[in-house]
Amino acid sequence: HAHASEKLDMAILSKVAECSYRTLQRGFMSAFGVTPIQYIRKVRLQSVYNEIKYAPETVPVSSIARKWGFAHMGRFAQEYQKEFGVYPKDR
Repeated sequence: HAHASEKLDMAILSKVAECSYRTLQRGFMSAFGVTPIQYIRKVRLQSVYNEIKYAPETVPVSSIARKWGFAHMGRFAQEYQKEFGVYPKDR
């Protein structure tokens, strides 16, 4: 999870794992029940959730979300609400 905020590049992940993208995807589905992209998105959402929880009210949610790789705030808010049942603005 140390690199979760970095840009996700499946070609690099496949190279590091020394397997094809398809093999990596199948392995993730088998082990975690989600694709690598879905997994990293969940890790990022959880990281944003944890930061929002402890951040002062003066820290904008958008800056925390951007730090974790979410560029489109509308889509981020929808995914956050779907994952946690509340919108990020409802700290």
